[in-house]
Amino acid sequence: MDYDKAKLLVETNQKIINEQNSILESALTQEAGLNQSLQQLSAKEGQLVVKSPVTGIVMNLPVKQEQVVGPGTMLVNVAVSDQPEVKADILSDDLADVKIGQQVSITAPVLGQQVLMGEVQKIYPQAEEKTSALGVIQRRAPVIITLPDPVNLKPGYEVRVAIETMSRQNVLVLPRESVRTREDGQKEVMVVVNKRIQHQLVKTGISNQDNVEITGGLTADELVVRDGSLDLAEKTRVKIPGV
Repeated sequence: MDYDKAKLLVETNQKIINEQNSILESALTQEAGLNQSLQQLSAKEGQLVVKSPVTGIVMNLPVKQEQVVGPGTMLVNVAVSDQPEVKADILSDDLADVKIGQQVSITAPVLGQQVLMGEVQKIYPQAEEKTSALGVIQRRAPVIITLPDPVNLKPGYEVRVAIETMSRQNVLVLPRESVRTREDGQKEVMVVVNKRIQHQLVKTGISNQDNVEITGGLTADELVVRDGSLDLAEKTRVKIPGV
């Protein structure tokens, strides 16, 4: 009799243990599923978090909290104080001559007569349509110019840049305003010969915002009228100051 009771008790306890093991296995399976879901949610959360690749000062937050944005939307504008750089919008027609590593002269009203030297670091691959101050729609691409040393420039300052795409030494140059283009496309200057105006054809080479190279049609000792826009007819008599 005692044996039968003991056997029944063992069988009952074994059944309870089996049920508890089944519940435990179910709980472990559920835990594994929840851990997998948590990892997936954490991965998605990581994809939704955008971190700045640099340390700096937040200058602008063009988006608002909980705003839905698409790819390519600017989220924040960060200024890096110890890594000064200039962003310049270059006409797409001029980009063919711009290369990474070229030297750049930078001027600004805040700099006075000081000219800073920088270097082209990055050229954006895509141009965008922008409207000029005169209302002309132009296609321009941003170019990033780095400055080697800290300078007296702050984010948002307007500067003027001149990228050195080509250089020549020991050449004859004239101010850009001295050379004018005729209706047939040829270039000419006004020289003074025996105190009279003479229109003279010239050949030009490279140029910048101030000067143009003269490759033919003129010698260094000839006297040229600086303002080529003046309407001076051939053989007009002129007075030369100091002569």
